[in-house]
Formats: sequence, C-alpha cells, structure tokens
Amino acid sequence: MKKTGMLGLMLMLLVSLVACGGSKYDGAIDKVIAQDKEAWMSINMDKTAKELDRDTADIRVYDDGKYIYLGFGKNHESYYKRLSDGSYEGASYDNKEYVKEDAKLVYEEKNGKTIK
Repeated sequence: MKKTGMLGLMLMLLVSLVACGGSKYDGAIDKVIAQDKEAWMSINMDKTAKELDRDTADIRVYDDGKYIYLGFGKNHESYYKRLSDGSYEGASYDNKEYVKEDAKLVYEEKNGKTIK
C-alpha cells in the first residue's frame, strides 16, 4: 500500500513539474528581447531599453518559431525572423506583411502569461 501511495505522489509531482516547464520558444523569445534591448541601447535610449521586459510584452510566435513578434505598449513593435543558423534578425517589410496576413500563430503570451 505504501509503495502505491508513494508512486502516485511521485507521478503527481512529475506531472506538476512538466506543467510548469514553460514554452519551447522561451530561448528564442529571450534572444529577441535581448536583441531589442541592445538595439535601443545602441542609439542611447537606455531608459526605453530598461522598460523592454517579458513581463510587459505582447509576444507572438508564428510558423513554429520562424517569426517572433514583440509589442511593448502602443509605441514599439518588432518582428524577427529566424535564420538558418538559428539566430534571429529583424524581419523585412515583406516578412512583416506575411506574418500579419498569412503566418500561423503557434504561441502567444501577454505580460508574461501564456495565452495560447
């Protein structure tokens, strides 16, 4: 009886840990936020860069991580495209239009909370 109870407890613990694991896109999202901050700091906008945080962002991931959208308030939005080496760069105008019109949304988060 004790073995069954202990096994059940371990199974529940494992399930709860997996549920809190986060998104498979966490690394990519963190990369593009860091790139965005770096871009703002490069033009001496340190105050703006400090405000760019995952807890204040509207984040959308499209086409299994190929494109990432970052929105910070009404004043700032960025689109990033994954390159063949796994890094990200700012998306072109055509890429942005594709994301807005045709890309498949696979993950969404607002102010640090997962929506989809």
